[in-house]
Amino acid sequence: MKLVVKKEILLESLNNTARAISTKNLIPILTGIKFDLKEDGLYLYASDTDVSIRTFIPKEKLTSLDEVGSIVIGGKYIVEIIRKLPNTDISIDVIDGFKMIVS
Repeated sequence: MKLVVKKEILLESLNNTARAISTKNLIPILTGIKFDLKEDGLYLYASDTDVSIRTFIPKEKLTSLDEVGSIVIGGKYIVEIIRKLPNTDISIDVIDGFKMIVS
């Protein structure tokens, strides 16, 4: 998975999606946000078993879309990391499906 997107667009979608994450969840996967990059854009999913939220960033709003793929990242952590980055384009690169590089 490899894409470039403006910080404001990504952060708005992450904040909306992160509302579904519960801090008291006993199932670890439900504390994450799933990034699912497809040919038509980026889907973000989060759930706490009662509420599920899916947001979508269309391909037209992405600066570049190089490789499709998906990964689940700790929801609260990725929101804080993106929030602290400068207001520029953010490059997200997932290597081997396990490591996410944000720059």
